[in-house]
Amino acid sequence: MIGSERAGKAVRVCAVALTAGTALLPAAAAHAAPVAEYEYNFRDVFTGAYRQTIPFEANVSTTSVAGAGETVNFRFSLRADQWQPGWLYPLDAFKLRVDLSHVADDVLDIEDVLDTLEATPMNGLTMEVVGNTVEFYGEFDEGAPRQFEVKFSVDVAPGGDGLLGVPASFETRGTDDFNSERWDYAPAGGATLPVVVAHPAPLVTKDVDRLLVLQSAPDVKYTITVKRPEGAEVPEYFSVEEDLTDVIQEAGGLMPDEFVLEQGRGDLEVVGNKLVGSGFYDQNGEWVLSFITSHLGLGDAVLTNTVCVQSPERTTTAQKDPNTPVTGIPGAPNVVQLAVPGGSACAEAPEVEIIHAPGKPVEPDTEDPEVVIPPKEPEVVPESPQPGTSAEQLAATGSQPLGIATMLGSLIAATGAVFVSAAVYVRRARQKQ
Repeated sequence: MIGSERAGKAVRVCAVALTAGTALLPAAAAHAAPVAEYEYNFRDVFTGAYRQTIPFEANVSTTSVAGAGETVNFRFSLRADQWQPGWLYPLDAFKLRVDLSHVADDVLDIEDVLDTLEATPMNGLTMEVVGNTVEFYGEFDEGAPRQFEVKFSVDVAPGGDGLLGVPASFETRGTDDFNSERWDYAPAGGATLPVVVAHPAPLVTKDVDRLLVLQSAPDVKYTITVKRPEGAEVPEYFSVEEDLTDVIQEAGGLMPDEFVLEQGRGDLEVVGNKLVGSGFYDQNGEWVLSFITSHLGLGDAVLTNTVCVQSPERTTTAQKDPNTPVTGIPGAPNVVQLAVPGGSACAEAPEVEIIHAPGKPVEPDTEDPEVVIPPKEPEVVPESPQPGTSAEQLAATGSQPLGIATMLGSLIAATGAVFVSAAVYVRRARQKQ
């Protein structure tokens, strides 16, 4: 059985099992074609000094990872196509080195990756782990499996640099009939599997200083706060998109007078109904922007506002399959540029309402109105003046003439009667408690 001691000692194994979590693939799997689970596939054929050939494949399940918590599957394979006894230096052994250095800072523990290793059983197979590099040695015997395959998985953790490129290189040995072993005459090569993890999304919040305004005091202040997420390679900037559509509508078509950058720096402009551009964190990793608008209730009388932010994309270069036409970087036809968009987040401020806003619908009562008809007013018949009563008599006695209002008031005071109009009144029914 194989040992995987960190000191780098290699132990010769039988073709039954590997220690340190390394499982053996069934022999049939060594000849199977890559399954559809792999998104990126590198294939090439490497030739030695005496025309020995080694087809080499490198596969990865995805080249772009949205963030921590995702799992990425890797596969490397090499095959000795030619068994040439009696020829000069026929291939009889190989070494395959897999470098996990770039993976180490993006996982919780590199040992967890080693525990997922699966390898094809081969004669004389050994595995040696030195630092973050794993080296396999195996022998191509006549009649034995002529293809070696290794697979492993990586669970992405936060806080790393986000570049999970895994290079692998191999070399083969040729031995002639005089047992002269030569590693330099046989094919050698390799490839790097590129994996890029998206920058984490900025942490964004949006606050408003009030939830209810009066028409006489319609000003509302919004404050946007963006914080830099944790991570070794998180950029110092991000993109901003502030949607002002409802703000402008509720203000009767007016744009806010100014946007005040309270913390950090920014390169912003108004395009249509949006404030767009870039923000740069301050030394404490924060960015704060505020603005004031007038909520006049000229839309639906409910003011809403949303802002979205996004970290920049992350890029890396990778080898392309020589047999697959891919648009590469000028001057480097065997290299392609890979990019993954940065994480994004949006924040919506609480809704702001206005009291007595024009156009705001009044909810009708659920009950029908009750019609109340008050009693008919009693008729008031003025008394006939006493005989002999005249202006001259009033003037002689010093009395004042009484108007109809004075007379009615005296009657009410004397009788306690209440007089109302004879018109029909409509009153809302009281809500039942």
